[in-house]
Amino acid sequence: MDEQKLLDWWLPPQGAGEPVSCLATSFTFDTDFFRDDCLGRFIGLRGAVGEEGVGSLAQINELEERLAHVSACVLVDRSASVEGRNLRWDVIPTGVAGGLLHAKTAVLIWENTARVIIGSANLTPAGYRYQREIAVAFDLDQKSPVPSEFWLDYLSALRDIVNHAPSDLTSIGPKVRAELVLSQLEERIAIVGAPRRTAKNNVHVVYSKKGESAVDQIRAVFTGLKPRKLTALSPFWDTEDLGASDAVRSLTSLLAEKGGTEAEFMVPLEVSTTGSLVHAPADLINRVSRRRTETSLMGVTSGMSEVNMERRRLHAKALSLESSDSLLVMVGSSNMTTAGLGLSPHFGHLELNVAYITAAAGKTARGLRALFPAVIPVDSALPHAPQTDPEEDLNRPILPRGFVNAIINKIEGEWEILVKLEPRLLPSDWSVEVPALGLTLFSSESAGDSPEISAAIGNPKVLPQGLSVHWTEKNGHKVSADWVLNISNPADLPLDERLRAVPIDLIIEALSKRSTNPAALLDRLLDGLSDMSPEQLQEIASPLDPLKSYDDSRALLKRIGVYGRALDELHKQLSRPVPTLSALGWRLTGLISPTRIAEGWVEQANEGNLPIEVAHFLFAELLLSMKRVDWASVTSGLEEKDVQRQLSEAFARWDSTYAQLEALPAGHELIEYVTAARSLP
Repeated sequence: MDEQKLLDWWLPPQGAGEPVSCLATSFTFDTDFFRDDCLGRFIGLRGAVGEEGVGSLAQINELEERLAHVSACVLVDRSASVEGRNLRWDVIPTGVAGGLLHAKTAVLIWENTARVIIGSANLTPAGYRYQREIAVAFDLDQKSPVPSEFWLDYLSALRDIVNHAPSDLTSIGPKVRAELVLSQLEERIAIVGAPRRTAKNNVHVVYSKKGESAVDQIRAVFTGLKPRKLTALSPFWDTEDLGASDAVRSLTSLLAEKGGTEAEFMVPLEVSTTGSLVHAPADLINRVSRRRTETSLMGVTSGMSEVNMERRRLHAKALSLESSDSLLVMVGSSNMTTAGLGLSPHFGHLELNVAYITAAAGKTARGLRALFPAVIPVDSALPHAPQTDPEEDLNRPILPRGFVNAIINKIEGEWEILVKLEPRLLPSDWSVEVPALGLTLFSSESAGDSPEISAAIGNPKVLPQGLSVHWTEKNGHKVSADWVLNISNPADLPLDERLRAVPIDLIIEALSKRSTNPAALLDRLLDGLSDMSPEQLQEIASPLDPLKSYDDSRALLKRIGVYGRALDELHKQLSRPVPTLSALGWRLTGLISPTRIAEGWVEQANEGNLPIEVAHFLFAELLLSMKRVDWASVTSGLEEKDVQRQLSEAFARWDSTYAQLEALPAGHELIEYVTAARSLP
């Protein structure tokens, strides 16, 4: 698969409209890659992504603003290493009893369409850039020939995966947001009204897990003449013969029982100047379950990446069955192993695949066969060394299952961290820390047998994005692992500290231009500040030339006029409908918001860069702008109690900010003017 094409599937199709939500699953995960390369494409970040990442003020502001208007969530296996990220999107570590979350899929929803990606690639640079992978994508729109049965089965599989995620600790949480994406997909399926399955659109979801075999599902859908040929492509195989549940035995049981049959196994072949090595068990072809089956072992050598000319290791998984008249090809996340195909009642991974069935001859069949890589026969005399996936190397410490869920939550204006524990699964000696704050929150001594505990952390400048857990293993070794932290309500997130260095007059200037998109205009203004330190930003001369000309009435009137135009534009921005509670939070507290403007004016008044009397007047006008907004219309479709809480907190924060200004000397009449504005409903 072309690595660039795989990333291109995260770009919106023509006419897709604004991004709404996305939900993805991955076994291993790279935070920066997902944010910059995948999520950046989905939400439409300006400029190139994936090269130097999100770093400039303009990029940070654009990312924050866009993420506030979408719901984004990734479910990863509990063993995945997840480093720091933006709390505006969720990462949910998901445990699977007797297996792993191994599915690799994504559903992307825009205003006018939706897209599903299913394949073998994890959300990592290795998966999307450096390895040999196979993936497919389907668009859910009026032109799509994909049958309704496929969409409903896909929705059912994704819902089962989400059900494995830990329950939320608050009424609003990451699992609720993930379930909302599923509801949005369900609505799209109903609206589009996809066609019923026919011979021409015979596409199936193959979702396997412990005790629910992919082989049984293939047998159920591939009807008619018994297949005579099996081709299986996989980088990993059962290292030993597992008898009746062995993958090779189970797969070859699909072949016709009478007459000649053929089984071809495609395996990684490492070729070097010092000799070749077959990365597969030596007895692989001896495990077939059908007599008179001609078996062959074919090698897939490492190809070259078109992007960076590095060797591309095989990670693709695919299966084909062929009869005289029909062809089935399955691609997805399943390795040709017992766990990958769900063949054992005792262990198995959550795997997601898609199977095509078509006529054995024709254009579609040729295209499906072309998914398989070029191969060369494997010399039987070559040495064999079954490989393990470096990304699946679980030698690092894995967080014990007793640490179930962790969330950061805002309550009564301050932050707390809540955790859910399963006491019987905890180690005997443990502690939980917040590395970003240098705090030890909980320990085996303080927690006792409580399944849920919480600790207040006040109002730190930068919210922690994860926890660190330390424990002693039975052998006495002291180990540590990260614990992913999600936020209860992204609408509560404060403005990124890096954006607070943006001069307030720059925001006023962007608003006063009466642009149809002040945020985009501000981004362009910020582009010129990207290389400046916070100290340099503070030294920038105000675009409004503050107070050195205060005694000049004409200069003051001009300045007031600029503020008036800015407040008018702010009112227009506030009056536009918001799609999510998070978007409302950003509207009220983001970079271009009444909260940030009010705080900026107080800072200017304290520093002597804004006359105190003018600051009081502007506060009154700002408050009146906020109160003129028809909030019921703006927030139509959102939960009223959540909206009221968000608005109450915003006005309370405004009052707290104004209290700082009240402490400064000012004319009595202006204070009365502000008081009158505050008293209005």
